[in-house]
Amino acid sequence: MPEAGFPKLSHLRVPVPLPSPWFWGLVVLYLLLGLVGHDPWKADDAIGFGIAWSMAHGQWQDWLTPNVAGQLVPEEGPLAFWLAALFVRTFGTLLQPHDAARLATGVWMALTIVGVHRAARVLDGEQAGRLAVLALLACLGLLTRGHEIAAEPAFLAGTALVLWGLAVHRTPLRSVTLLAAGLAMCLLARGITSTLPLLLTCIAWAALGGASTRRSRLGALLLGLAGATVIYLPWWWSMHNTAAYATGHRTWLAAQLGMAGIDAWRYYGKALLWFAFPAWPVAIWWIAKRRPPMYLDVQPIPLVQRLPLVALACMLLSLAWSPLASDAVLLPLLLPLALLIAPGLPYMRRGLAALIDWFGRISFTIAAALIWLGYVAFAAGWPARIAANFARLEPGFVPTIHWSAVSIAALATLAWIAAIARSERTPLRGIVHWCYGTTLTWLLLMTLWLPWIDYGRSYRPVALSIKAALASRVDGKPACVATRALGLAERASFAYFGNLEFAKAADNCGWLLLQDTRADKASAEPGMRLIWEGNRPGDRNERFRLYRRTR
Repeated sequence: MPEAGFPKLSHLRVPVPLPSPWFWGLVVLYLLLGLVGHDPWKADDAIGFGIAWSMAHGQWQDWLTPNVAGQLVPEEGPLAFWLAALFVRTFGTLLQPHDAARLATGVWMALTIVGVHRAARVLDGEQAGRLAVLALLACLGLLTRGHEIAAEPAFLAGTALVLWGLAVHRTPLRSVTLLAAGLAMCLLARGITSTLPLLLTCIAWAALGGASTRRSRLGALLLGLAGATVIYLPWWWSMHNTAAYATGHRTWLAAQLGMAGIDAWRYYGKALLWFAFPAWPVAIWWIAKRRPPMYLDVQPIPLVQRLPLVALACMLLSLAWSPLASDAVLLPLLLPLALLIAPGLPYMRRGLAALIDWFGRISFTIAAALIWLGYVAFAAGWPARIAANFARLEPGFVPTIHWSAVSIAALATLAWIAAIARSERTPLRGIVHWCYGTTLTWLLLMTLWLPWIDYGRSYRPVALSIKAALASRVDGKPACVATRALGLAERASFAYFGNLEFAKAADNCGWLLLQDTRADKASAEPGMRLIWEGNRPGDRNERFRLYRRTR
């Protein structure tokens, strides 16, 4: 229900041009696409799977301290990987282990969708709930990040629960439960530093409203924070009793508390232009539309706009202490943006709505055509110039035509053409078409281009080549392999595909696996002989070398 004293903003009802069963079917299709059928990809997907794999096949300490084949990853909390490891142990015999682990991401994203839908519905009704979900799925930045094994989907789910809990502040028990669960999930997913924007949002939200409202919100916040602390503390205490992990975590935390430099701000400014598109232009228009003229008596902003604005402001402010520029930091911004614009979509002027719709239809139609053209090029060799470019990017790739995938892609393309040709002229069709377009693009990539992408982003061939080089010189015993400058994604892939046994710091190993670049060559220790050298076929910079100690 809307806050007392303020009218429901979406009293102007424009039917969503998408029946409820089709809406939820589209959501399920979006969530499931790309979760199975490919190897762990560089970089975060492989790192996340490496942590989950270490948990599923390690000792009980591995469940407390996220690590990749023995190398600690202090910046990651365990929550997302706990579920992924459980899925590996439960479904790892029915599916490939990495596919089973990636299903956990689908669970986190489904929980995110539920949280956003419920929060928007509380703020402005059922239609706003569906529009908020469509606005979220339309954002380009969610596509890859929402389908990989990482801590971010779990953190996103926790953020959605916190926003839902703040929206239902008039139902104290539900609000406290959601706040406790959401904050605990965020703490266990990404730690205290990443959860600070949400805590700042909760504090700012508690300070708004009348005296009685402030008291009820503050009480709910304190109880929710207490509940989250009770859930989070056992892991935190157990983790800090592990000396090596505690030291690594303190070092990482100190690095995270610096201020963002000019390069980081420049990156965020550029990344937001595409990452949060098309939500951010609609948000700017809606904020400008709802701003009262200066000469009028200004009443408080209605709840439907106040809550997402507070959350958005706090999350943007948090970029000041995010010195490591990454689009993963921008992911939580999509939730308040979706909540903010949902009630305003039915009010869009015909010109603005038509511009967004036209740009989406043109962009995704061109994208679909280019994906089809690229598929024909590398599968059939025509046009020859485009086929040569694909061959140059991923040398050695041998295309195989899977007619089932081609049929699914063709049906999806025809459905897109029918949808944009027969849609009703309403202010809402632009956001619906954007959601259709992101889903279509991802579906085409995950059917037509999946083998080619998998070939280029997987370390399976390199891992198997290293395994063969070791096996030819070791008499059936596991080889102790030391590493130098080996990335976490590479370490995870080599341990999984190649079954490599990596050395601990104190081990004196007879083998050394070194990673460097062609521009920055590293030398091995004296007394080491080069046994193997290789890299991914399409990577002309990255290089791996395997040495054996001769004395």
